[in-house]
Amino acid sequence: VYAAAEQLDAPWRIAFRLLMLTGCRENEICGARWRWIDLESASLTIPAQHYKTNRAHFVPLTAAAVSELKALPRPDEGDYALSTTNGEKPIAGIHRKIVDQIHKLAEEALGRDIERFRLHDLRRTMRTHLPRLGVSEVVGELLLGHTLKGVQGTYNVYDFADERRLSLERWAEELIAENLGSRT
Repeated sequence: VYAAAEQLDAPWRIAFRLLMLTGCRENEICGARWRWIDLESASLTIPAQHYKTNRAHFVPLTAAAVSELKALPRPDEGDYALSTTNGEKPIAGIHRKIVDQIHKLAEEALGRDIERFRLHDLRRTMRTHLPRLGVSEVVGELLLGHTLKGVQGTYNVYDFADERRLSLERWAEELIAENLGSRT
């Protein structure tokens, strides 16, 4: 899917890649605003009022994610990063026809059929591979913006920002190397 996204036009190519690189939900990426993005510190902070848990969510951005964002035109009018209306309105999610298109492109790239997927499966795939890359359960959950439960949630107030950044860099390196190889 990551490699197949190369054949899509912006903003769809970038939306797919950001979903895969960050583990964010579709509405978080598709509705992202430039004021939430800090390219200098390589971070995306989704404000509480726009986040599922009603608390701000910090997402470290990998070099690959920053590169994708830099490829976007900066709007003259509005603040939405992924937009077809000069930033005035966000893309309204990724339409099923675009998902079907990338599914077909991915099958062609692999030379075989693949199981139908939903966008949320991209998030699930990242989370599934994180432990294999040596990422702790705590960091994996925080990357997805999940709240720690029980005693861990009560007493562990450390934000794991450096660990989250390192974990996403590991994930991005594997994702890119596996899917694009020498084409990066």
